Amino acid sequence: MKVWDRSIRVLVKIGGFEAIHKQEKIIEASYGVMIARVDLVVEIPLQEKITQVCGQLNNQVFVAFNYLNT
Repeated sequence: MKVWDRSIRVLVKIGGFEAIHKQEKIIEASYGVMIARVDLVVEIPLQEKITQVCGQLNNQVFVAFNYLNT
């Protein structure tokens, strides 16, 4: 995946198991990542891994919770 000029900030959502297999390439090509806990609610180790990779690449990371449906 080619990384373009970072003046255009792309925030990606990793919320499904399909994106998990390419998570590092997706994170490298983006400004930041939103982790959708609704889709990955049982995957806490995965959330920690994505957060760690974002930290290593100095990318933003946001964790979305589904508070309104509780």
